[in-house]
Amino acid sequence: MQTGVNVANIIPEIADAFMSGASWAGNQLGIGDVLIHQHSD
Repeated sequence: MQTGVNVANIIPEIADAFMSGASWAGNQLGIGDVLIHQHSD
């Protein structure tokens, strides 16, 4: 059971890290503001 809980906690962390990475990459391309605004809504 503990492993299942850990996996459930890891998935949102990966999603957040992915969005942060996408926003950073977007900034390098000049579209970071679009990604950030979509994510906050």
